[in-house]
Amino acid sequence: PAGSSCPAATTLNWFDARFGHASAAVGAGRVVIFGGLKCVEQEPSTGGCAQLQSLADVWEMDVEAHMAGADGLRQIELSPQPTGSIGQVGLALPSQGQHVLIFGGSQLPFSYYTLWNKGPMPASASSDVFSVRDLLLRVGTFQRDSVESVGDLSSHSAVLGPGGTTALLFGGFVRN
Repeated sequence: PAGSSCPAATTLNWFDARFGHASAAVGAGRVVIFGGLKCVEQEPSTGGCAQLQSLADVWEMDVEAHMAGADGLRQIELSPQPTGSIGQVGLALPSQGQHVLIFGGSQLPFSYYTLWNKGPMPASASSDVFSVRDLLLRVGTFQRDSVESVGDLSSHSAVLGPGGTTALLFGGFVRN
C-alpha cells in the first residue's frame, strides 16, 4: 500500500504458502521456518483445498532485510533431508542461533481431518511416534530422536524453560 514501510511481496523471493509449520526466532531479526502443509489442488466448487502436500523444507528469513526491501530469505539444505511434517513446534536453543529443536509433528494431518471432517482418516503408520528433530542450520545437518511409547503429537505449543535446558510442551493432538 502507498505510504507503507513494507516492501511489495511480488518483488521478493518467497517460499510456498503453508500452514501447520514450525517457526523459531534464531537471533536478532532472524526466523527459521520448517515444514507444514501446502494446498496442491483446489476444490473447484468451493475453492477449498482438495489435496494437501507435506513440506520438509527449511527457510531462514532476515526480517530486517525484508523490511528494507532486500531479499533476506534463503533456503537451508539439510543432509540428510528430514521428512515432511505438520503441527510441530520449533525452539531455538539460547546463544546458539544455528541450533533449532523441532518437537512433535505428524506426517499425516490427523488434526486437520478431524477439524474438517474430510472422510475417514488414513491409517496410522508404525513410524508415527513422538519425535524431536535437531536442526543444525550452519552445519546443514539434522538428527532425529523418538519416543516409541508416545504417538505423534501435533498442533501443540512449547516454550523453553529457564536457562534453556527444559522444553515444556502443552496440549496437542495425539494419534492413538
